[in-house]
Amino acid sequence: MTTLRALAATTTALVLALGVSACGSDDDDDDVRPAATSAPAATADGSTSAAPLDGPVDDAALRGELEKIALDEVGEGRVTDVEYSDDRDHAYEVEVDLGNDDDVTVEIAEDKSVVRVDR
Repeated sequence: MTTLRALAATTTALVLALGVSACGSDDDDDDVRPAATSAPAATADGSTSAAPLDGPVDDAALRGELEKIALDEVGEGRVTDVEYSDDRDHAYEVEVDLGNDDDVTVEIAEDKSVVRVDR
């Protein structure tokens, strides 16, 4: 009877250990990712519109606003790309060619503040 209890306890411990290790995190910050489709975004009037979570910014007014913010931040250059970002700390990425094989990416938050300039 004690052998049966010891076997049951060992089996239970093994199952629990395997279950916990299978649920562990790899700390690669990839455990939760939003879907790469569309999600509702609130507009100024409180309604929602579908805004992609990544990909090019096609809205001309928004694109122009983001280009101006980026160029004001870096001084001068030519905007080569404006995209939605799927990163958590910023909503948009604007690539600016500074010439002489130099380019930067200006990361802009949803509230249109500059988060970072990657040189």
